[in-house]
Amino acid sequence: MIMRLAAAAGLMSIWTSPALATEWFICSDGEKASFGVLVGSLGVGSATDFTVSVGDKIWSTKQGEGIPIVKSQAYENDSMLLADVAAEDLSSVVAELRVFKSAEADAIATGGTLRVAGEGVWAVSCPNE
Repeated sequence: MIMRLAAAAGLMSIWTSPALATEWFICSDGEKASFGVLVGSLGVGSATDFTVSVGDKIWSTKQGEGIPIVKSQAYENDSMLLADVAAEDLSSVVAELRVFKSAEADAIATGGTLRVAGEGVWAVSCPNE
């Protein structure tokens, strides 16, 4: 009896646990520039994988996938997402993403700006939100 209760409790905890899925949240201008964040179940604040691209240039937190960067800061709530990535030695901010979100019924609009130091600034949208 105790074994059955323990097994049932174990199954219930699996069924009620949140999904641990991850997916890329990508904002881009549709042509030249993009900023991607690999978002897990704990949200943007705990994200560690970031990519930035401008034309043929790529910056990445993943070793060997572009110019090395690290997360500087990332914050998200119901109405906005703010994320910065920095040079590997934290000496300068490489890119800043500022996104605002709005929803009404089933419609969601997500957009903002992306600034990449020394490269430019773009209005971006984030259609996969």
